[in-house]
Amino acid sequence: HRSSEEPMAAFEAEAEEQAMEAEALESIFMADFEQVSVQPFHWRIHLTPHPPGDDEENHVEIFFEAKVPAAYPNEKPVMSITPEKGLTEGQVLELQELADATAEENLGMAMIYTIAEELREWLLARNEPPADNSMHAAMLRRMQEKDAEKGQAAAGSQATAGVEDELQAEEERNRMKVLEGTPVTPDTFAAWKAKFDAERAPEIQAVAPEKQSGRDYFKSHSLPSDWEEAIAAEEGQDGRGAEDPPSDAPGAPLPPAVDVDAGLFADDLSDLDSLDDEEEEEEEDDEEGEEFRQGTPGAVATSR
Repeated sequence: HRSSEEPMAAFEAEAEEQAMEAEALESIFMADFEQVSVQPFHWRIHLTPHPPGDDEENHVEIFFEAKVPAAYPNEKPVMSITPEKGLTEGQVLELQELADATAEENLGMAMIYTIAEELREWLLARNEPPADNSMHAAMLRRMQEKDAEKGQAAAGSQATAGVEDELQAEEERNRMKVLEGTPVTPDTFAAWKAKFDAERAPEIQAVAPEKQSGRDYFKSHSLPSDWEEAIAAEEGQDGRGAEDPPSDAPGAPLPPAVDVDAGLFADDLSDLDSLDDEEEEEEEDDEEGEEFRQGTPGAVATSR
């Protein structure tokens, strides 16, 4: 019978110790402690950085729950962390790992208060406004970011639409300018050309040099009528005038050479060529008329 009575006594002793621990926890945490069930014990503790009634503001809060097995404290309790205020998912996982590690270090003795104090110290070190790192704030930030992205997308679409509208308007203005212009036709071009030539005529006349005819060039460059006397007088001064032959005698000195631009006589030469052609045509016409007059009687007699 002793073998069966010893484990029962051990369980009863452990249950008694668990009940005593529950009373101690309730006296410490008071309204923040809740005993959810007995046999097995299930406890829930509301943890904040600062105790109730303190003037300091609590930006983070959790509920720490522990389900105590019959073999507790020789066996770890089943623990869970529920965020109440100002914590992210990553921070909740960090708290869960802290509770598990503290339980491993305190096996064999009452540990719930020790674990709760470790968690409270962690909350006190991270007691920050929820706008920075709370799950609620993170959700709000995600919503705001989505709204901002939607707004940017809408603004981009409106800007793109505005650019397209401006391009279409510019294209339409250019098309209207083309339509408003004067169409080019042979008549309009001829009118424009005449107006352009009339406007340019004074400039061309002012710039173009006056062309000198061949006759004028010859007159301006011809020798004076008394060139022979002038040469004779000049040679006489040299002591040779009395011995020089007359200008028309063989061996007489020739007048000095004069540079003549043949291009200046091109028009006159072409006029002379045209006169020669006209004279030849008149001579041919006279010959043909003469032949016709001479041959007419014979032709008439033959017809008779």
